[in-house]
Amino acid sequence: MVKPPLRTKSIGFKVSEEEYAQLETAAQAGGCTLGEWCRETVLASDQEIKPTGPGGAEAQALMAELVAG
Repeated sequence: MVKPPLRTKSIGFKVSEEEYAQLETAAQAGGCTLGEWCRETVLASDQEIKPTGPGGAEAQALMAELVAG
């Protein structure tokens, strides 16, 4: 059996209580943990994300997609 590559890097971001609840609900509906759901959602996104600083349009679009699930 082939072992998957180790995940040694992490990414974090802050959300409001309401956003966290929305993300938790989406993860539960998907049958996985919040971390797994976020990872799968971000990696499945085919958007090209360009750094624009906190609150940039791309960051807001990504957050909207994450919350929308």
